[in-house]
Amino acid sequence: QEQVRLEWPEQDVTGYADALVNDELVYEFKSKHSKSFWYMVNKGEGPSLHNLMQLWLGIKILGKKEGRLVYVEKDSLSILEYTLHVDTERVVEATMKELEILNKAWKAKLPPRPPTDSKDWKIKYCRWHKKCVSLPEYLQE
Repeated sequence: QEQVRLEWPEQDVTGYADALVNDELVYEFKSKHSKSFWYMVNKGEGPSLHNLMQLWLGIKILGKKEGRLVYVEKDSLSILEYTLHVDTERVVEATMKELEILNKAWKAKLPPRPPTDSKDWKIKYCRWHKKCVSLPEYLQE
């Protein structure tokens, strides 16, 4: 199946998994610019945690044992594939912690604390970053 709907009402999570193969394996596909792709390969640290967290949610919600995270390099179509098991502790813990932060923020009607380290990649891609860091609630802390 393609684009499998994901819903976890208890955690206020909804979305889609990119694919479910043979009703067994959950897949997430990510395309990467060649510079970023080869930097990731040469660095040897494996996939990005936020991508693993997204895949883990699909595995967990669909009740599967494992999934695959596939990176495709945009220029040469080189592929990297990583397997993630549903009980991978560091990903489970990171995902549940993030969900706790997001759910508290939703209830408080305040965005989660924005990153302030100028090297954090999220700053570059968040269109609301300047607005969030200017909120008085964050400036007091």
